[in-house]
Amino acid sequence: MATDNELEMLATFFSLFSDPTRLKIINALSEKEMCVCDLANLLKIKQPSISQHLKTLWQGKIIKRKKDGLHVFYSLDDDHIKQIYNLGDAHVKE
Repeated sequence: MATDNELEMLATFFSLFSDPTRLKIINALSEKEMCVCDLANLLKIKQPSISQHLKTLWQGKIIKRKKDGLHVFYSLDDDHIKQIYNLGDAHVKE
């Protein structure tokens, strides 16, 4: 049986998937690496809002970032994130 601490961490992890905007970002980043301006244009959401969501996702280890000159590019942290997203997507479409 999982410990209380492990369950708390898991609940926090799953809560990161509970926001439609964050799910849009995860979906977009599952296709390719993007910067804030790319995501804002694609999702038609203002950059400050995208940045807040990116910070939350980064702190939760859902996404990673890399700096290239003046730009910061975001991608999914690992393939597990894409699998979790795809499993959830398939489940709700059943």
